[in-house]
Amino acid sequence: MKTKQTVLYYSIQLVFLFIFLLLTIGNEIFELPCRIFKVDHAAFLYRFGEMLIEIIIFSTIAIFQLFVTRFYLKKIKNYERQEEILEHAFFHDILNTAGALNAFAQILQMENAETFDEYDRYKSLVSLTSKQLIEEIEFQRDYKNARENNLLIDSQKINIDELLQEIVAIYQNHPLAKNKQLSYAAFHENESFISNKKLLKRVLCNMLKNAFEASKEGETVTLRCEIKDKEIEFEVHNPGFISPDIQSQIFQLLFSTKGKGRGIGTHSIKLLSEQYLKGKICFTTSVENGTTFKAVYPLSCQ
Repeated sequence: MKTKQTVLYYSIQLVFLFIFLLLTIGNEIFELPCRIFKVDHAAFLYRFGEMLIEIIIFSTIAIFQLFVTRFYLKKIKNYERQEEILEHAFFHDILNTAGALNAFAQILQMENAETFDEYDRYKSLVSLTSKQLIEEIEFQRDYKNARENNLLIDSQKINIDELLQEIVAIYQNHPLAKNKQLSYAAFHENESFISNKKLLKRVLCNMLKNAFEASKEGETVTLRCEIKDKEIEFEVHNPGFISPDIQSQIFQLLFSTKGKGRGIGTHSIKLLSEQYLKGKICFTTSVENGTTFKAVYPLSCQ
């Protein structure tokens, strides 16, 4: 995108110069001072008028060009800031997942590890976490392409219960879920729907991640799923409350209450859901009932 902005900026510069050249030539060909002042082309007023018209043309274009230049330089600077924060968030998420993977691997390397009661479980966790690490990297690539409207997706049949079990497995052992509970109702009806599993999984994972970050120790995050009127609804609830001054900014890129380098999760949820998965994202929050984020998708997104 930075390259596109630069090319567009210099293209505009060339257009301005070309317009100035055309107007200057037009001034010479049509002898505008003669027409304006109704004098002979040898008179002083002709020479003065010619100079005045060219100065006006040049000044107008120069002022307009200045405003356009400032606009695009500001836009490029803002884009570079966004890229810096995206990079920071990328390393933050990757290091968290890689740290968990390393911890599981060290457990399996312990002496007499094969006699450990949960050896098979940790083998599964290593496999699951390494897969999650790959998905984190792929998400950063896809999110960047999505912001630039360059993301191409395909749809496939998704078993609802299998999808939810995969997501729950990730957060049952996630550092963010430490000393917190995850409540999940299994979807027993063996229902399926059509969508892009990778993007949908990322949306639901970000919803859970935000819910755990907003929860205190001992609190419960709840994941629900329901089919209504040819749509599938996913809900993630936590007991926390979002204050009114934050509610209006919750989906803005780079807005976060968690410090520098955050503010991507909620924005990506809305961007991927509404622009690529044909869905809707909304939330409700109150002191009494906590906060619930809802993602609604058609049963067939093709």
